Amino acid sequence: MVRASCAMTLLLECGKPKAVEKYMRKLGFPDIHVRKTEEQMHKNPTKAIENNSTPAEMVRLFEWFYHHKDDNQYLAFIWKAMAECSTGLKRIPAAIPANARIVHKTDTGFPLPEGVQDMNDAGIILMPDGSYAIIAVFTTQLPSETVIADIARQLLEQ
Repeated sequence: MVRASCAMTLLLECGKPKAVEKYMRKLGFPDIHVRKTEEQMHKNPTKAIENNSTPAEMVRLFEWFYHHKDDNQYLAFIWKAMAECSTGLKRIPAAIPANARIVHKTDTGFPLPEGVQDMNDAGIILMPDGSYAIIAVFTTQLPSETVIADIARQLLEQ
């Protein structure tokens, strides 16, 4: 899920989670659920799971986003923030060709008592020839970012 500064900006500009989820429905994304703010999730981490998406739906959203990134100042801001993302560099960014760029957003779930947590990354890989690829890798209870990079490498080889 798009979170952190992008999500906070989205919630500040669009309203409460309910308004953002309604906007997602209007755009045609029924499998993206935005039910809690960052503050609410930090107060009660067990509720964070209420914000969710499928990887397929996230790919659809990123495809839409790629084609609408310049439509308004908010989308342009989110694009810039995701292009400058410095988290998760061992995830999808570790799998892309050296001459490619990535616009991506990571998500790391709250740690479970067993010491594992969910880790996700979704991104638009911009190739030097002008083509692009969109990848979303969602993992459940895996302890390593390198798993995401390995999956992304396999997807890019296809």
